[in-house]
This record gives sequence, C-alpha cells and structure tokens, in this order.
Amino acid sequence: MSGTSAIERIEKGLAKLLQAGNRIVWWSDPDGEFADAVAELSLDGAEVLSLGDTPALAVKRQVELASPAS
Repeated sequence: MSGTSAIERIEKGLAKLLQAGNRIVWWSDPDGEFADAVAELSLDGAEVLSLGDTPALAVKRQVELASPAS
C-alpha cells in the first residue's frame, strides 16, 4: 500500500466496517500511537468518542440512549 497514508488506510478500514452495518467500532490504542490520526478522521455519518476526553458513563448514555440508531 505504498503511497497511501496511515490515515487513509484507517478511514478505508473503518468505512468498510460501518458500511457492513457495524454501529459501534471500538478502537483501542493504549500507547496513543494513532491519537493524531484519529483526531483527523473524516467518516461520513460517524462520530468519534474518546474515553480519554469523555467519562465512560457519558459515552454509554450517548450510545445507548441519546443516539441509539446512529
């Protein structure tokens, strides 16, 4: 995949998962290796929620109650 940036490969992979009907995609990056790339993501109809920035209960409420169909 030479010539394709990491962010493009990540976006392509995530878009594929979302198009397949996955409503939630869990991203684990404990070392923060891709923190900058995630901040730059551009996915139509998707929202990135960070447990580092948002309390877990707030994320759970948003996913289950506030936006159950998104």
